[in-house]
Amino acid sequence: MDHPSTLIVLHSSALLAYPIAPHLCGRRSWPQPYRAAPWQTASNSYRFYTTDSRLDAGVALSLLIAILSPLHRLYDKGGQAMHIRLSDFNSRLQSASTVDQQMDCALLLASDLGFDAVIYDYSPVPVSHDGALITPSLLSLRNTPADWHALWCSHGYYQIDPVQHLAVASVSPFVWSYQPKAETVLQTFITDMHKPVVRYLHDSHMTCGVTVPIHMPKGGFATLTGLCSDSSDAALEDARQSLAEFGLLAQAFQEVAYPLFDQKMRSCNAIKLTRRERECLSWSAEGLTAREIADQLNRSVATVTLHLNSAMQKLGAKNRVQAVVRAVHYRLLDQ
Repeated sequence: MDHPSTLIVLHSSALLAYPIAPHLCGRRSWPQPYRAAPWQTASNSYRFYTTDSRLDAGVALSLLIAILSPLHRLYDKGGQAMHIRLSDFNSRLQSASTVDQQMDCALLLASDLGFDAVIYDYSPVPVSHDGALITPSLLSLRNTPADWHALWCSHGYYQIDPVQHLAVASVSPFVWSYQPKAETVLQTFITDMHKPVVRYLHDSHMTCGVTVPIHMPKGGFATLTGLCSDSSDAALEDARQSLAEFGLLAQAFQEVAYPLFDQKMRSCNAIKLTRRERECLSWSAEGLTAREIADQLNRSVATVTLHLNSAMQKLGAKNRVQAVVRAVHYRLLDQ
């Protein structure tokens, strides 16, 4: 399987690396890997390199411009480099000792970028084995309507939230708007299934925002979303202009918030297995038969079989192999 190339952007104040899909590697290759080519802007100069000599130079230059254009303002704003901005976010967020305090701080930082509300969610396992969104173990809100949390966590709105559907399938921050004439990713994605969420956000006057997906090791998933109460075209354009900085804020928030999560928050609650059921499945994952598991646990074969069958039933599995696969998906064997 082809592995992506990497586009490395060098600036006097920062180094950025971006994965480039294999299909962008054209036939016109550079003479050698890591060949540098400059790109000048009004006040900055950059060099870019590729880790794959197949990457077409013209394609790379176009990608460089596309990447740096929205980020360029970060270098020029007040003379601050992007890594300084990130450091500023980190230092201000680290001054808070709890996730709630960090959310308060995130709201203040997001307000500086033009957003009126922020939402953070974390899921140790974002989707079920059949593709449905799993209600997050943490949903933290600031400046949203009072009933938002209950609707999303207890009444199924999270499962029909089109922004969350887009986020879990994306690796890049994106701007969205529920206004019919706006040109964002939502306009071609919304279906009748999403109508309750669409109606609610229109009624709440929060139809525009940005969302940053954060895919974590072992399958964990988080998003930070900034919402605007202004639905005008100007507000949407402002959100686009703030996308890069909000992306930095999201990464900084995740870095300081995640260490504060306890084991319960980091565990998937969609399916619950007993300790013995997990133990038996773990040995089954190692290839042991029921008799061999019974010997390991000093239990009868009938008892082990009972635990395995119970786990299969909870996981909706047809056999032990499928039960192990689903248990791994839900990270139940990590506990």
